[in-house]
Amino acid sequence: MTPGLFRPASASARGAGFALVIAFAVLVMIALATRGLAPISAGLADAQTHHSSSSSGAPARTNDSRAAAVALARLLPASGLIAVGARPGARVVELKVKEGDQVAAGAVLAVLEGHDTAQSQLAMARARKARADDEWTARLDAARQAAGLIVPRRDSARKLYNQFSATLKGKERYDADMALHQIEMEAIKAELELKLLGGTTAKGASGEKDKPPAGNPETASLDAAIALAEAGLRDTEILAPGPGRILRVLAHPGEVSAGSLLEMGDVSSMVARAEVYQSDVPRIQPGDAAEVEILGTKVAGQVTRIGTVVGKNQLTSIDPRAPRDLRVIDVTIQLDRADPAGRFVDMEVEATIRPSGRQQAAADGHQGVSSGREAG
Repeated sequence: MTPGLFRPASASARGAGFALVIAFAVLVMIALATRGLAPISAGLADAQTHHSSSSSGAPARTNDSRAAAVALARLLPASGLIAVGARPGARVVELKVKEGDQVAAGAVLAVLEGHDTAQSQLAMARARKARADDEWTARLDAARQAAGLIVPRRDSARKLYNQFSATLKGKERYDADMALHQIEMEAIKAELELKLLGGTTAKGASGEKDKPPAGNPETASLDAAIALAEAGLRDTEILAPGPGRILRVLAHPGEVSAGSLLEMGDVSSMVARAEVYQSDVPRIQPGDAAEVEILGTKVAGQVTRIGTVVGKNQLTSIDPRAPRDLRVIDVTIQLDRADPAGRFVDMEVEATIRPSGRQQAAADGHQGVSSGREAG
């Protein structure tokens, strides 16, 4: 072999080759990364598109004022979901209702501790009032009898005295005067007793039983005692504030109340309270048609109320890709029929609102008039 033909490569040549290999490896990694991120980017784009059209997400911006607005909603009684409670610390003695019962306004729903005592106090107050009324009636009858006897005697005595007093002298005149004065005093006492009792010399018309006058202090105090006992009894009874169905019982007999005892509502008229994305609300007006899907059943309705406060959404979609933090406004939809919504109170459903476009048409008309005025 010729010496020097296969001499080892220099250090600079080896360094250049190593750099070339590293550069080639970097290029290969970039190419692979670019190809790997393509599906991910496509997936993110699909997710973003889904979010834009999701019922709980922010809808895609549109210039069509009639485009449907889709939102999550909750089914509630039109009169509201009523939480019936008792004062905290009161022990529940008895529950008069169970879930599913239909009750009328004023019906007793539950009985609290102290109910028997309150009933006894009310019975005693009414008994005292009845006894006082009987005593008053007896006194009134006696006063009437006394007045009926003494008043005619007084009138006769006055007539005799006026007729014969001129012929009487000395002791006879004195005795006659004293006798007349005594009869007059008895008559005054009888009339005063009758007046204090609030009666007259004649009994009530048509045989009606006399009643003590309303201004009688004794009667007023007894009536106040009865009213106080009735208020104490009411404090131990929980009454239905209105007609409706018992939806949920939260307490049991023997428990100490923490506040709420049960929930009820009038399910004969139902609404869907939708959380509409803030950008969709300007296109919606009361009276716009709406539709709610309840377990595959579509129920028609119309918008009856649009809120004015923007808040964070309380309802969230089960789709993990749906946005979670939205700014929404409550829109109430009155359903045309209560069934099946009345059987699924507080259920989360999807509502579709179809704006009529009247508001946009009015705005366009106003804008056209303004443009015409400016052109003129």
